[in-house]
Amino acid sequence: MKAIAVNQDTGELEYIDLPEPQIQTPYEVKLKVLEVGVCGTDQEIIEHKIGKAPPGEKMLVLGHEMISEVIEVGSKVTTLKKGDLAIVTVRRGCGKCPFCLKGCFDYCSGIEYIERGIRCLSGFNAEYVVDDEAFIVKAPESFRHFGFLVEPMTISEKAIEELIRIQKGRIPGWSPNGKKAVVIGLGPIGLLACMVLTLRGFKVYGQDIVSNDSIKAKIVHQMGGIYINGKEIRYSDPTLAGQFDVIVEAAGIAAICFQCLDLLAPNGVCAYTGIPNLQTNSPLPAGKIIKRLVLKNQILFGSVNASKHHWEKAIQDLESAEKKWKGIANKMITTRMPYTNFKGAFTRRSQKDIKIVLSWV
Repeated sequence: MKAIAVNQDTGELEYIDLPEPQIQTPYEVKLKVLEVGVCGTDQEIIEHKIGKAPPGEKMLVLGHEMISEVIEVGSKVTTLKKGDLAIVTVRRGCGKCPFCLKGCFDYCSGIEYIERGIRCLSGFNAEYVVDDEAFIVKAPESFRHFGFLVEPMTISEKAIEELIRIQKGRIPGWSPNGKKAVVIGLGPIGLLACMVLTLRGFKVYGQDIVSNDSIKAKIVHQMGGIYINGKEIRYSDPTLAGQFDVIVEAAGIAAICFQCLDLLAPNGVCAYTGIPNLQTNSPLPAGKIIKRLVLKNQILFGSVNASKHHWEKAIQDLESAEKKWKGIANKMITTRMPYTNFKGAFTRRSQKDIKIVLSWV
Protein backbone atom coordinates (compact mmCIF):
# COMPACT_ATOMS: atom_id res chain seq x y z
CA MET A 1 0.00 0.00 0.00
CA LYS A 2 1.00 3.65 -0.42
CA ALA A 3 2.11 5.76 2.54
CA ILE A 4 3.73 9.14 3.21
CA ALA A 5 6.77 9.10 5.47
CA VAL A 6 9.70 11.21 6.53
CA ASN A 7 13.23 9.85 6.36
CA GLN A 8 14.62 10.38 9.86
CA ASP A 9 18.18 10.47 8.51
CA THR A 10 17.66 13.11 5.80
CA GLY A 11 14.37 14.81 6.70
CA GLU A 12 13.10 14.07 3.17
CA LEU A 13 9.41 13.41 2.60
CA GLU A 14 8.93 10.21 0.64
CA TYR A 15 6.09 8.32 -1.04
CA ILE A 16 6.68 4.71 -0.03
CA ASP A 17 5.20 1.25 -0.48
CA LEU A 18 4.43 -0.77 2.64
CA PRO A 19 2.82 -4.17 3.19
CA GLU A 20 -0.91 -3.76 3.73
CA PRO A 21 -1.59 -4.30 7.46
CA GLN A 22 -3.79 -7.23 8.50
CA ILE A 23 -5.75 -8.01 11.64
CA GLN A 24 -3.59 -10.12 13.97
CA THR A 25 -5.79 -10.44 17.09
CA PRO A 26 -9.56 -10.81 17.72
CA TYR A 27 -9.61 -7.29 19.20
CA GLU A 28 -8.20 -5.45 16.19
CA VAL A 29 -9.94 -3.35 13.56
CA LYS A 30 -8.84 -2.64 9.99
CA LEU A 31 -9.64 0.80 8.65
CA LYS A 32 -9.59 2.53 5.27
CA VAL A 33 -8.12 6.00 5.80
CA LEU A 34 -10.32 8.75 4.37
CA GLU A 35 -8.57 12.00 5.30
CA VAL A 36 -5.65 13.14 7.45
CA GLY A 37 -5.05 16.63 8.84
CA VAL A 38 -1.68 18.35 8.51
CA CYS A 39 -0.41 19.78 11.79
CA GLY A 40 2.42 21.97 13.06
CA THR A 41 3.74 18.88 14.82
CA ASP A 42 4.28 17.29 11.40
CA GLN A 43 6.37 20.30 10.40
CA GLU A 44 8.52 19.94 13.52
CA ILE A 45 9.09 16.25 12.75
CA ILE A 46 10.20 17.09 9.21
CA GLU A 47 12.57 19.73 10.65
CA HIS A 48 14.10 17.16 13.06
CA LYS A 49 12.89 19.05 16.13
CA ILE A 50 10.85 16.13 17.45
CA GLY A 51 9.79 12.69 16.26
CA LYS A 52 11.24 9.21 16.21
CA ALA A 53 10.79 6.34 13.75
CA PRO A 54 9.75 2.88 14.98
CA PRO A 55 12.64 0.86 16.46
CA GLY A 56 15.05 -0.36 13.80
CA GLU A 57 13.48 1.76 11.05
CA LYS A 58 14.45 5.06 9.46
CA MET A 59 11.04 5.94 7.99
CA LEU A 60 8.25 7.44 10.11
CA VAL A 61 4.80 7.47 8.50
CA LEU A 62 3.34 10.90 9.28
CA GLY A 63 -0.15 11.89 10.38
CA HIS A 64 -1.96 11.84 13.73
CA GLU A 65 -5.27 13.55 12.84
CA MET A 66 -7.55 11.20 10.93
CA ILE A 67 -10.98 9.97 9.96
CA SER A 68 -11.46 6.47 8.56
CA GLU A 69 -14.01 3.81 7.68
CA VAL A 70 -14.09 0.35 9.22
CA ILE A 71 -13.62 -2.39 6.61
CA GLU A 72 -12.98 -5.41 8.86
CA VAL A 73 -13.27 -6.26 12.56
CA GLY A 74 -11.82 -8.99 14.74
CA SER A 75 -14.10 -11.65 16.21
CA LYS A 76 -14.16 -10.05 19.69
CA VAL A 77 -14.72 -6.41 18.63
CA THR A 78 -18.01 -5.18 20.10
CA THR A 79 -18.21 -1.40 19.56
CA LEU A 80 -17.50 -1.17 15.82
CA LYS A 81 -18.77 -2.82 12.67
CA LYS A 82 -17.98 -2.69 8.96
CA GLY A 83 -19.02 0.64 7.45
CA ASP A 84 -18.72 2.66 10.67
CA LEU A 85 -16.69 5.84 10.68
CA ALA A 86 -13.87 5.71 13.22
CA ILE A 87 -11.01 7.78 14.62
CA VAL A 88 -7.86 6.26 16.07
CA THR A 89 -6.33 7.87 19.16
CA VAL A 90 -2.66 8.82 19.21
CA ARG A 91 -0.80 8.01 22.43
CA ARG A 92 -0.01 4.61 23.90
CA GLY A 93 1.42 4.81 27.42
CA CYS A 94 4.26 2.85 28.95
CA GLY A 95 1.69 0.54 30.60
CA LYS A 96 3.70 0.47 33.80
CA CYS A 97 3.35 3.81 35.62
CA PRO A 98 0.40 4.49 38.00
CA PHE A 99 -1.29 6.72 35.41
CA CYS A 100 -1.12 4.22 32.56
CA LEU A 101 -2.40 1.47 34.84
CA LYS A 102 -5.53 3.62 35.27
CA GLY A 103 -5.84 4.22 31.51
CA CYS A 104 -4.61 7.82 31.69
CA PHE A 105 -1.97 7.54 28.95
CA ASP A 106 -1.81 11.33 28.54
CA TYR A 107 -0.29 11.54 32.04
CA CYS A 108 2.26 8.79 31.37
CA SER A 109 5.24 9.46 33.63
CA GLY A 110 7.53 6.96 31.92
CA ILE A 111 9.75 7.49 28.89
CA GLU A 112 8.44 4.51 26.95
CA TYR A 113 5.20 6.01 25.64
CA ILE A 114 4.69 5.94 21.89
CA GLU A 115 2.48 8.04 19.60
CA ARG A 116 1.10 7.29 16.17
CA GLY A 117 2.79 9.43 13.55
CA ILE A 118 5.04 11.10 16.13
CA ARG A 119 7.08 8.76 18.28
CA CYS A 120 8.04 5.14 17.51
CA LEU A 121 4.73 4.24 15.86
CA SER A 122 3.53 4.71 12.27
CA GLY A 123 0.96 7.41 11.62
CA PHE A 124 -2.17 7.54 9.51
CA ASN A 125 -0.98 8.85 6.13
CA ALA A 126 -1.45 5.48 4.50
CA GLU A 127 -4.18 3.67 2.63
CA TYR A 128 -5.01 1.37 5.56
CA VAL A 129 -4.30 1.11 9.27
CA VAL A 130 -4.96 -1.56 11.87
CA ASP A 131 -5.29 -0.93 15.59
CA ASP A 132 -6.82 -2.33 18.75
CA GLU A 133 -10.46 -1.50 19.47
CA ALA A 134 -9.34 0.00 22.80
CA PHE A 135 -7.69 2.88 20.90
CA ILE A 136 -10.52 3.62 18.48
CA VAL A 137 -13.62 5.79 18.88
CA LYS A 138 -16.71 5.61 16.70
CA ALA A 139 -17.71 8.79 14.86
CA PRO A 140 -21.10 9.88 13.44
CA GLU A 141 -21.59 9.64 9.68
CA SER A 142 -21.79 13.46 9.58
CA PHE A 143 -18.08 13.57 10.52
CA ARG A 144 -16.93 12.06 7.22
CA HIS A 145 -15.49 15.36 5.94
CA PHE A 146 -14.21 16.92 9.18
CA GLY A 147 -13.63 14.09 11.67
CA PHE A 148 -9.86 14.73 11.68
CA LEU A 149 -10.65 17.86 13.74
CA VAL A 150 -11.43 15.62 16.70
CA GLU A 151 -7.72 15.09 17.53
CA PRO A 152 -6.83 18.80 17.88
CA MET A 153 -10.13 19.33 19.71
CA THR A 154 -9.09 16.77 22.34
CA ILE A 155 -6.18 19.05 23.28
CA SER A 156 -8.62 21.87 24.00
CA GLU A 157 -11.05 19.52 25.74
CA LYS A 158 -8.43 18.34 28.21
CA ALA A 159 -7.01 21.80 28.98
CA ILE A 160 -10.46 23.32 29.52
CA GLU A 161 -11.65 20.37 31.60
CA GLU A 162 -8.62 20.84 33.83
CA LEU A 163 -8.95 24.61 34.24
CA ILE A 164 -12.63 24.23 35.17
CA ARG A 165 -11.75 21.51 37.68
CA ILE A 166 -9.01 23.70 39.17
CA GLN A 167 -11.29 26.71 39.60
CA LYS A 168 -14.19 24.71 41.03
CA GLY A 169 -11.84 22.97 43.43
CA ARG A 170 -10.35 26.13 44.92
CA ILE A 171 -13.10 28.77 44.66
CA PRO A 172 -16.42 27.97 46.39
CA GLY A 173 -19.38 28.31 44.04
CA TRP A 174 -17.23 29.01 40.97
CA SER A 175 -19.01 28.50 37.64
CA PRO A 176 -17.92 29.10 34.04
CA ASN A 177 -21.22 30.77 33.20
CA GLY A 178 -20.56 34.35 32.14
CA LYS A 179 -16.87 34.23 32.98
CA LYS A 180 -14.62 35.95 30.44
CA ALA A 181 -12.13 33.77 28.58
CA VAL A 182 -9.60 34.72 25.93
CA VAL A 183 -7.88 32.29 23.56
CA ILE A 184 -4.49 33.49 22.31
CA GLY A 185 -3.69 32.09 18.85
CA LEU A 186 -6.48 30.98 16.52
CA GLY A 187 -5.07 27.98 14.76
CA PRO A 188 -7.20 24.80 14.85
CA ILE A 189 -6.57 24.18 18.57
CA GLY A 190 -7.31 27.81 19.41
CA LEU A 191 -10.54 27.98 17.41
CA LEU A 192 -11.67 24.66 18.82
CA ALA A 193 -10.87 25.98 22.31
CA CYS A 194 -13.17 28.94 21.57
CA MET A 195 -15.82 26.41 20.62
CA VAL A 196 -15.48 24.34 23.80
CA LEU A 197 -15.36 27.41 26.06
CA THR A 198 -18.50 28.82 24.44
CA LEU A 199 -20.33 25.51 24.85
CA ARG A 200 -19.35 25.55 28.55
CA GLY A 201 -20.91 28.99 29.08
CA PHE A 202 -17.91 31.32 28.98
CA LYS A 203 -17.98 34.72 27.29
CA VAL A 204 -15.28 34.12 24.71
CA TYR A 205 -12.72 36.37 23.04
CA GLY A 206 -10.28 35.12 20.40
CA GLN A 207 -6.99 36.89 19.67
CA ASP A 208 -4.74 36.53 16.64
CA ILE A 209 -2.82 38.84 14.29
CA VAL A 210 -4.96 38.40 11.17
CA SER A 211 -7.33 41.07 9.87
CA ASN A 212 -10.73 41.73 11.38
CA ASP A 213 -12.44 40.40 8.25
CA SER A 214 -10.40 37.15 8.14
CA ILE A 215 -12.01 33.71 8.22
CA LYS A 216 -10.64 33.21 11.75
CA ALA A 217 -12.37 36.36 12.97
CA LYS A 218 -15.58 35.34 11.20
CA ILE A 219 -15.57 31.92 12.88
CA VAL A 220 -15.15 33.55 16.30
CA HIS A 221 -18.04 35.91 15.52
CA GLN A 222 -20.25 33.05 14.28
CA MET A 223 -19.86 31.38 17.68
CA GLY A 224 -20.92 34.59 19.42
CA GLY A 225 -17.38 35.57 20.41
CA ILE A 226 -15.39 38.77 20.07
CA TYR A 227 -12.26 38.95 17.92
CA ILE A 228 -9.18 40.88 19.12
CA ASN A 229 -6.57 41.84 16.54
CA GLY A 230 -3.21 41.42 18.25
CA LYS A 231 -1.65 43.97 15.91
CA GLU A 232 -3.96 46.62 17.30
CA ILE A 233 -3.60 46.04 21.05
CA ARG A 234 -0.91 46.03 23.70
CA TYR A 235 -1.13 43.45 26.47
CA SER A 236 -0.22 46.17 28.99
CA ASP A 237 -3.15 48.33 27.84
CA PRO A 238 -5.07 49.23 31.04
CA THR A 239 -8.37 48.87 29.19
CA LEU A 240 -7.59 45.16 28.64
CA ALA A 241 -5.44 44.24 31.64
CA GLY A 242 -7.04 42.04 34.25
CA GLN A 243 -10.31 41.50 32.44
CA PHE A 244 -10.11 37.78 31.72
CA ASP A 245 -10.88 35.05 34.24
CA VAL A 246 -9.40 32.40 31.96
CA ILE A 247 -6.66 32.42 29.32
CA VAL A 248 -5.98 29.55 26.94
CA GLU A 249 -2.65 30.10 25.19
CA ALA A 250 -2.49 28.29 21.84
CA ALA A 251 0.05 30.37 19.94
CA GLY A 252 3.23 28.66 21.10
CA ILE A 253 5.22 31.90 21.15
CA ALA A 254 7.42 32.35 24.23
CA ALA A 255 7.08 36.13 24.54
CA ILE A 256 3.29 35.99 24.29
CA CYS A 257 3.13 33.25 26.93
CA PHE A 258 4.15 35.78 29.56
CA GLN A 259 2.93 39.03 28.04
CA CYS A 260 -0.63 37.72 27.99
CA LEU A 261 -0.56 37.38 31.78
CA ASP A 262 -1.18 41.14 31.90
CA LEU A 263 -4.71 40.19 30.81
CA LEU A 264 -5.32 37.72 33.64
CA ALA A 265 -7.73 38.76 36.38
CA PRO A 266 -7.18 38.11 40.10
CA ASN A 267 -7.92 34.45 40.93
CA GLY A 268 -7.58 33.65 37.22
CA VAL A 269 -6.07 30.62 35.52
CA CYS A 270 -3.98 30.34 32.35
CA ALA A 271 -3.59 27.09 30.41
CA TYR A 272 -0.65 26.69 28.02
CA THR A 273 -1.19 24.33 25.07
CA GLY A 274 1.40 25.69 22.60
CA ILE A 275 5.09 24.74 22.59
CA PRO A 276 7.47 27.63 21.78
CA ASN A 277 10.47 27.32 19.48
CA LEU A 278 13.32 26.42 21.85
CA GLN A 279 15.79 28.38 19.71
CA THR A 280 13.88 31.60 20.35
CA ASN A 281 14.82 33.17 23.66
CA SER A 282 12.59 35.72 25.35
CA PRO A 283 13.42 37.97 28.31
CA LEU A 284 11.60 36.65 31.38
CA PRO A 285 10.46 39.20 34.00
CA ALA A 286 10.54 36.50 36.69
CA GLY A 287 10.07 38.80 39.67
CA LYS A 288 7.03 40.50 38.15
CA ILE A 289 5.46 37.17 37.21
CA ILE A 290 5.96 35.56 40.62
CA LYS A 291 4.71 38.67 42.43
CA ARG A 292 1.58 38.70 40.30
CA LEU A 293 0.89 35.00 40.80
CA VAL A 294 1.24 35.27 44.56
CA LEU A 295 -0.63 38.51 45.18
CA LYS A 296 -3.44 37.73 42.73
CA ASN A 297 -3.93 34.02 43.49
CA GLN A 298 -3.31 33.10 39.87
CA ILE A 299 -2.49 29.70 38.39
CA LEU A 300 -0.50 28.72 35.29
CA PHE A 301 -0.39 25.17 33.98
CA GLY A 302 0.51 23.24 30.85
CA SER A 303 -1.54 20.54 29.14
CA VAL A 304 -0.69 18.02 26.43
CA ASN A 305 -2.39 15.07 24.72
CA ALA A 306 -5.68 13.59 25.95
CA SER A 307 -7.33 10.48 27.38
CA LYS A 308 -9.90 8.46 25.46
CA HIS A 309 -12.79 10.16 27.25
CA HIS A 310 -11.58 13.50 25.85
CA TRP A 311 -11.89 12.02 22.34
CA GLU A 312 -15.44 10.94 23.11
CA LYS A 313 -16.24 14.36 24.58
CA ALA A 314 -14.72 16.08 21.52
CA ILE A 315 -17.07 14.12 19.27
CA GLN A 316 -20.06 15.10 21.40
CA ASP A 317 -19.05 18.77 21.46
CA LEU A 318 -18.25 18.94 17.75
CA GLU A 319 -21.64 17.41 17.04
CA SER A 320 -23.31 19.99 19.33
CA ALA A 321 -21.39 22.81 17.65
CA GLU A 322 -22.52 21.71 14.20
CA LYS A 323 -26.14 21.81 15.37
CA LYS A 324 -25.69 25.22 17.01
CA TRP A 325 -23.56 26.84 14.28
CA LYS A 326 -24.25 24.85 11.11
CA GLY A 327 -21.19 24.43 8.89
CA ILE A 328 -18.74 25.76 11.50
CA ALA A 329 -16.37 22.75 11.23
CA ASN A 330 -16.00 22.92 7.47
CA LYS A 331 -15.10 26.61 7.68
CA MET A 332 -11.90 25.61 9.50
CA ILE A 333 -10.80 23.49 6.52
CA THR A 334 -9.13 26.02 4.27
CA THR A 335 -7.12 23.71 1.98
CA ARG A 336 -7.86 20.15 0.89
CA MET A 337 -5.35 18.29 -1.29
CA PRO A 338 -5.06 14.78 -2.75
CA TYR A 339 -2.50 12.66 -0.92
CA THR A 340 -0.38 12.62 -4.07
CA ASN A 341 0.31 16.32 -3.46
CA PHE A 342 1.74 15.63 -0.01
CA LYS A 343 4.87 17.75 -0.47
CA GLY A 344 2.74 20.78 -1.24
CA ALA A 345 0.62 20.15 1.85
CA PHE A 346 3.56 19.78 4.24
CA THR A 347 5.52 22.76 2.89
CA ARG A 348 2.60 25.17 2.44
CA ARG A 349 2.89 28.35 4.55
CA SER A 350 0.03 30.83 4.61
CA GLN A 351 -1.48 32.91 7.38
CA LYS A 352 -4.82 32.42 5.65
CA ASP A 353 -4.76 28.67 6.25
CA ILE A 354 -6.37 27.13 9.31
CA LYS A 355 -6.46 23.42 8.54
CA ILE A 356 -4.80 21.69 5.57
CA VAL A 357 -6.09 18.20 4.81
CA LEU A 358 -4.82 15.30 2.72
CA SER A 359 -7.56 13.23 1.10
CA TRP A 360 -6.98 9.47 0.63
CA VAL A 361 -10.22 8.84 -1.29
